[in-house]
Amino acid sequence: MTRCWSRRCSRDRGALGYFGYAYYAENASRLKAVPIAWREGAAPARPSLDAVLNGSYRPLSRPLFVYVSASSLARKEVASFVQYFLAHAADHVVRARYVPLPEGAYAQNRETLARGRAGTRFGGETRVGLTIEELMSLEVRL
Repeated sequence: MTRCWSRRCSRDRGALGYFGYAYYAENASRLKAVPIAWREGAAPARPSLDAVLNGSYRPLSRPLFVYVSASSLARKEVASFVQYFLAHAADHVVRARYVPLPEGAYAQNRETLARGRAGTRFGGETRVGLTIEELMSLEVRL
């Protein structure tokens, strides 16, 4: 068995690779996904939009973040871009074959931006295997 980290996986019969869901979704007809169980006793899940959204495909799924410094956000053009990004991200994410956040998460992020809150929900800690709902329930910390 070969481990690979690139597009070569689809051409190497014995390869085992790890890559993002968007690549898998684009190449699902040529790849075989290995189901994973995120904890003992959990049913193994294959990568899919529903499995990522419902939290059954973890810890291999992970959110993508956009971080903007408070000083950059003070610039009108940056603030306008971030507002646009949050308003239209779900549409662009789906077109790129990524998994959109639940609408409530986008709304919460827009509210956080409107209040001028800066920081991260992780607060410098490594958190693996959280669902989006669990992540969004964490307080924003600097």
